[in-house]
Amino acid sequence: MKYTLITTGGTIGSATGGDGVRRLADGKTFDGFTETLAPFTVFSENMTFAHMATLSALIRKQADCCDGIIVTHGTDTLPFTAAALSFTLADIQIPVVLVSANAPAGEPGSNADDNMRAALAFLGKKQPGIYAAYRNAGESAQILFGSRMLEARPFDGNYYAPMGKVCAYVDEEIRIVETGKQGNPLSPQFGNVVPLPYHPGVEYTAFLTDTADAYLLAGSHSGTVNTQKINAFAAAARAPVYLVNKTAGVTYQSTADLVGVTVLENIAYPAAFVKLALLYGNDRMKAAQAAFQPITDEIFSF
Repeated sequence: MKYTLITTGGTIGSATGGDGVRRLADGKTFDGFTETLAPFTVFSENMTFAHMATLSALIRKQADCCDGIIVTHGTDTLPFTAAALSFTLADIQIPVVLVSANAPAGEPGSNADDNMRAALAFLGKKQPGIYAAYRNAGESAQILFGSRMLEARPFDGNYYAPMGKVCAYVDEEIRIVETGKQGNPLSPQFGNVVPLPYHPGVEYTAFLTDTADAYLLAGSHSGTVNTQKINAFAAAARAPVYLVNKTAGVTYQSTADLVGVTVLENIAYPAAFVKLALLYGNDRMKAAQAAFQPITDEIFSF
C-alpha cells in the first residue's frame, strides 16, 4: 500500500526547548510512508482559510497516486481544518486521517505514536473520507469524522464527538461503529462568518459589521440564548444570524421566541462555522437553504 504523509506543524511537529517553550521543529517525520510532503509549517492557532485551501488542493492531487493520506496537524484548530477538508473533499475516494498530539512526538506522555498507529491501522480499512485519530488519556483511540468534532476540551485537550457519534474505536483491533458518507464537495472559497460568543453581559452591538456574510452564535449546551439581546442584534444586523448547539426535539422558550435567527440543529460548532463560511464563499444566494442540507456526515441523528 502507498501512503502519503503531509506534515503541517503543530504540537506533534514541535519540540520542547531547555526553557520549557515548545517551538516548531524542522524535519519531524514518521515511518511507514512512501512520500512525505510539507506544504507549510505552522502552529495550528495560526491556521487560516488560505492554509486549508492549500491543504485541500494538495490532498486532492495526491489522492490520485496513493492509497491513503495522513496529515499531521496541531490540536488547537484541528476540528476546523478537518471540517474544511470534509466539505471540500466530500467526494474523495481514499481515506484521509488527521493526526495530532497532546505533546511533541517522542516526548514523555505524548500520544503521538498511539494516534499515528491508530491512523495507519484505519487506513488499511480503505474507508474513503476525512477523519481524525485521537486517543484521550485512559481511553481507546477514536477515529472521528472530520465533520463531527467538538473543539478540544480545555486543560486536558481531550477530543470528543457530539453524543459520542464516532466512526470507530481502535484497540488491538478496529471496531467500526458507523461508516462515512460521501457527497458533493464545495470549492475551497470562504466567506466571512463572524462568530458570536454566548456569555452573560455581552453587548452584541459591538460585533455588528458591514463585512459579515453571516453571523454564527454559539448558544449554551442546550441551544439557549438571551432572547431579548439576540433579537435586537438580529434586527440590526445586515447579514443572516445563525444559532448552533441546539439538539433537535428539545426547545426552550428562549430559543422558540427568537425572531430573525436561523437555528441549525444537530451539528457541532466547528462544522457549522466552516460550512457556513464555505457556503457563503461559494454562492451566498443559495447559502441559507444549503445550510440545512448535509454535505457529508456533519448532521448527526440519535
